[in-house]
Amino acid sequence: MNSKAFLLPAALMIAGNSVANSKGKKTDKRPNILVILADDLGYSDLGCYGSEIHTPNLDKLAQQGVRFNHFYNASRSCPTRASLLTGLYQHQAGIGRMTFDDNLPGYRGTLSRNAVTIAEVLKEDGYHTYMAGKWHLGMHGEEKWPLQRGFERFYGILAGACSYLRPSGGRGLTLDNTKLPEPEAPYYTTDAFTDYAIRFVDEQKDDKPFFLYLAFNAPHWPLQAKEEDIQKFTKIYREKGWDEIREARRKRMAKLGIIDSNTEFAEWENRKWDELTEKEKDEVAYRMAVYAAQVHCVDYNVGKLLDYLKKNHKLDNTLV
Repeated sequence: MNSKAFLLPAALMIAGNSVANSKGKKTDKRPNILVILADDLGYSDLGCYGSEIHTPNLDKLAQQGVRFNHFYNASRSCPTRASLLTGLYQHQAGIGRMTFDDNLPGYRGTLSRNAVTIAEVLKEDGYHTYMAGKWHLGMHGEEKWPLQRGFERFYGILAGACSYLRPSGGRGLTLDNTKLPEPEAPYYTTDAFTDYAIRFVDEQKDDKPFFLYLAFNAPHWPLQAKEEDIQKFTKIYREKGWDEIREARRKRMAKLGIIDSNTEFAEWENRKWDELTEKEKDEVAYRMAVYAAQVHCVDYNVGKLLDYLKKNHKLDNTLV
């Protein structure tokens, strides 16, 4: 089942569901909706799909929910985001390729006004609509920004990528409709996006349901992570190397039923681990550790958000 196909119809079915309490006052029982998106994440990079990367919070979600083993996106960031938020094919939504205008139907590089976002649908029916993270659906012209497409609050980046540690300039941060200066260190986008998502929900003054779209830029390039997270993974990648790592993943995926046990690897385009010099091993093991640290940080922040919702008695009535 493709989530893009049922996201908007599900939102329309949720709309308008309220009940009267014992005093006759209507109480809104509609669920909160939380959509979390990772960027350029390999599906086997999560523990619940066989990875060696420690992702306990996402693994717990998988245990309580559904894991797809035959799922496709639009192969690029912004077309996939356009489909996710509108329930349309990316060309129908106006972003057939990237966020620049090719002056061709379906390739205008920004969300079409003939496309309705899930935020616009839910906001019209009384939902609060919050977004934190990466937009990448049009940035040159305020009319293309999140608040002009149904979101009540926004914190994050409008561009397709940024520095995790010092986002600035054209790849800098925006709060609602205001461009922000470069943040002071220490700063890390994955943490900040989650903190603002929590802040938006926490500042809500009524009991209306909310739609929260948390769109991480991790683990998209550049490879940047917090050193304490990197050190959790350097040893495993340096000692085992990529040949052993990928074979262990394949076996775990087969055991989990994600792939057939007879599934073979794609053609290998790199050297064997034992063919690398010690210096090369150090360098590529560190790169793999940085990527793993980025994924691990996403998992930590998902756990932080879910813990907040649970502590504030919102999680039981939240679709994740």
